[in-house]
Amino acid sequence: MDEHRALLKRTATDRFDLILDGVESSDPVRQGYAVFALGFSNNRAALPALVRSTDHPNETVRANALIALGHLAFSDTPMEPFRKLLEDPVSDVRHAALFALRPLTTPKDER
Repeated sequence: MDEHRALLKRTATDRFDLILDGVESSDPVRQGYAVFALGFSNNRAALPALVRSTDHPNETVRANALIALGHLAFSDTPMEPFRKLLEDPVSDVRHAALFALRPLTTPKDER
């Protein structure tokens, strides 16, 4: 698992601009993969695109954006998308919001 995570982090770092472009794609499948990959980038420049993606009409894009925000777990990550999507009509999005909140609310040494 760690080797896969390392590969994702390396790819998301090396190809950050290309992945960020994928968020603006007209293809929601590509957008969903792109926002998920941004969660491995460890790059604050991903925050605006991820926050915007939490308003996407496609539930997979919304859920993946939340998970990516949680995975990045920056201390200044906005909480409003989580508050809003905890009431999303799609249960998978609500579950993603709960799952993604854990790293944002758990001390780093306990993750």
